Amino acid sequence: MKCGREIWLPFHEPFRARRRANEAGSLLNATWEERPLRADPHRLAPTPRYGEAPSMRIGGQSPDQNATPPAERAPAGVALSLSALLGRRSHAASAPFSGLPNSGMGRMPCYNPVMRIICRPPYNFRLSWQLASAFTGYGASREGSLAVWWEERPTMLYLKQTADDPPTVEVIAEPIPRRTRLFQTFMRNMLNADLDLQTFYIRARRDRALRPIVNGLIGLKPLRPPDMFQMMVTAVTEQQVSLAAAYRVREHLVERYGSKAGRLMAFPRPADIAALGVDELRSCGLSRRKAEYVLELAQKMARGEIETSAWDETPDEDLIRLLQEQRGVGKWTAEYILARGLGRTDVVPVSDLGVRRAVGMYMGGGKTLSPEETAEILEPWSPWRGLLAFYLLAHYRKTHMGLDQAQ
Repeated sequence: MKCGREIWLPFHEPFRARRRANEAGSLLNATWEERPLRADPHRLAPTPRYGEAPSMRIGGQSPDQNATPPAERAPAGVALSLSALLGRRSHAASAPFSGLPNSGMGRMPCYNPVMRIICRPPYNFRLSWQLASAFTGYGASREGSLAVWWEERPTMLYLKQTADDPPTVEVIAEPIPRRTRLFQTFMRNMLNADLDLQTFYIRARRDRALRPIVNGLIGLKPLRPPDMFQMMVTAVTEQQVSLAAAYRVREHLVERYGSKAGRLMAFPRPADIAALGVDELRSCGLSRRKAEYVLELAQKMARGEIETSAWDETPDEDLIRLLQEQRGVGKWTAEYILARGLGRTDVVPVSDLGVRRAVGMYMGGGKTLSPEETAEILEPWSPWRGLLAFYLLAHYRKTHMGLDQAQ
């Protein structure tokens, strides 16, 4: 038996443990590393290359020593009990870690899983997070933490990029997600981890005006919202009002009807809103018409009448038409949902005033363009029209507003 960074099973149950790990399924091909949270919560272990199997590590916080159940203790020198290998919280062994400095605790700390998301390079999570969290709402912080719903539980996520080659984002979740593979897919989608920027950069650098813009935003990727209900409510609240006003409305919604996850609040679920009345939603700052739109969307999604699981595979134009069948969803709202909520890089809401200003400033002689002019200028940039508009908006906010002011 060996101790150190690799996790080794107790000598008396290796075959039973391996069989149970294989039956668990979600942890196949995953690697684990011993690491207490009371140390650096994002200490980096050897990192696989992009495209390899997802890697998971272990981190945690020491429990009360008196609360350690004897049945869950492992022999001295064993780094992890079987319960932690299968994704549940593990308690300590009866002796300190072998190969680690003796902390004087007398027992090994318990552990939480830390998932490592290996992203397609280049990727700058800090910059991407700054741009996204400037207008995401109450459920996110500037430090890389976010409150989401997972497995019907409000869940606190802590995110941090710990390597650049390959780009690696570590995720700590509390409470611990059980369906590991599904959670990994969820995180990859939200981080836009598989978006290939290189072909876009090659083309943009051929343009003298765009070259300094993309070179100043290397690794920026548009982050996606945790769920489509939050995206649809965000789009409705931002119709024909300033981003600051829409932000305040969502802040009131989350404060009153969200659920606490750690020190943040998770956005309300459709069922949480569906049980409300129009007047209750209006008290959050929504107009009567928008309150009716949000309530109807929540009720339909709570009843399963709006099925979002197939949206990722639906072509752009078909999905835009489908969304426009919903009350309160026009073309701008539908295109905004596709561009921001689903990460469609070739979709851009050309009627958006901010888009028309940004495109006009950098590519239209410095003037605010009409929707038709904006569409005409962006047309040659397919299939990157939406991504180009995102970069122009990001550069404008960074240079003219400053990220701190935007937040």
